[in-house]
Amino acid sequence: MAKQSDDATSLKRLSGGSWQSRDGRFTIEQQSGRWVVVDAEQTDDLGLPRIRGPYPSLKVARASVEEVREEPAGESPLAGRIREAKSRPQPKAAGTARTTRAGRAKTEAEAPPEPAWLANLSAAEGDRARQLIRDLEAAGLPDGPALVRRDVADGSPAVAEALLLTAIARRVRNLRGKSPAEAVADVVSWMTTHARDPELPMRLPGWRVVEDGPAARQVEVTRKELLAALEKD
Repeated sequence: MAKQSDDATSLKRLSGGSWQSRDGRFTIEQQSGRWVVVDAEQTDDLGLPRIRGPYPSLKVARASVEEVREEPAGESPLAGRIREAKSRPQPKAAGTARTTRAGRAKTEAEAPPEPAWLANLSAAEGDRARQLIRDLEAAGLPDGPALVRRDVADGSPAVAEALLLTAIARRVRNLRGKSPAEAVADVVSWMTTHARDPELPMRLPGWRVVEDGPAARQVEVTRKELLAALEKD
C-alpha cells in the first residue's frame, strides 16, 4: 500500500502547543502531561471524532499517527446502527388531513348530543355538572344525569341526598344481626358525625345535620346518647 506524501503526514504546530497533520485528519493535543491523537475521519460510539491514547510523549503519539494511516479504514460504530434502523419496518404514515377530519366528524356524529339543560348552563356550571356525572358513574350510582340535573339546574341537593341514602343503606346491610335499637344508634350516630362517605371522591358533596336556626350549628348524636334516649322510652 502506497504511503501518504510527506506533505500529508508531516505535522504543523498550532497555537496552544497542539500539532496537526497537513491533511487535517489528525490533531495531537497535550492533556495532563500526556498526549492524545484526535482522528477526524473515524468516530466513536457517540459519533464524535475518535481519540487515541494517551501517549507518554509527542514522539510516540506521532508514531501512532503513522501506524493508523497504514491501517485499513474502519467502519464507523454508527454504521451498523444506521443499517439496523433502515431495515426496520417503517410505521405507516398518518392519514391525510381529510381522512383525519372525516374520522373526527364520524366520532362526533356517533356521540349522543348533550341534553338541552346541560348545554344551557354557564361554562363553569357545565364543567361542574359533567364532572359530577362522571364521579357518580364511577361511584356506581344509577341515574347520574337525572340527579345532577335536579342538583345543578333545579337547585335541589339531590346528589348529597342520594349519597347519604346510599351510605346509610350500606351501613344497614353491615349491621344485620344487631338489635333494631343498636342498628338505629349506629346509623344515626354515623350520619351525624360524618360529613361524607370516605369511599367516594372528595369532589362529591357531603352532608351535615344542622339546627334550624340563624347559627345553623352542626348537630352530632353519638351512639351512646341515642341508646340512652331509647332506654328512657
